[in-house]
Amino acid sequence: MAEIIGLLLLAIVLASFEILVPGGILGLLSLASLGTASYFAYEEWGLGAAVLFFFVSVAIILVVLYFEFKLLGKTRFSRKFILSSAVTGKSESQHSTDEIIGAEGVTLTAMAPTGMIRVADQKFEAFSRSGFLLKDQPIRVVARDNFRLIIEKS
Repeated sequence: MAEIIGLLLLAIVLASFEILVPGGILGLLSLASLGTASYFAYEEWGLGAAVLFFFVSVAIILVVLYFEFKLLGKTRFSRKFILSSAVTGKSESQHSTDEIIGAEGVTLTAMAPTGMIRVADQKFEAFSRSGFLLKDQPIRVVARDNFRLIIEKS
């Protein structure tokens, strides 16, 4: 009996911590603990009691999780773990087309060998074929590679 109660408590604790540490592992361990407790209940009281124990235990865990969600959202602790608003910003880098090949620009950061450049008043991520380049060096765009430009010192 002590093993059954201990495994049930372990399942509740693991399910509760699954909210804070996402990934599913603690949830699977909670389910395994609950399954083991149900097996011990089957050995001690039979199939009907084990099935009843399992479903009552799942209901208890769901109630605990419900109250955890309700109460956790009202605490100072939740501000560190729960996103309260949507991200509305965007990346500063622009996506380019093939028309930019051959354009002249300037490095905004040191290129070692990647960094940011400015071409025609737009910022782009770039890769330098010329190796390391200092900030404010004149460059020329020679190719595109997915989301970044390939540049050379001009």
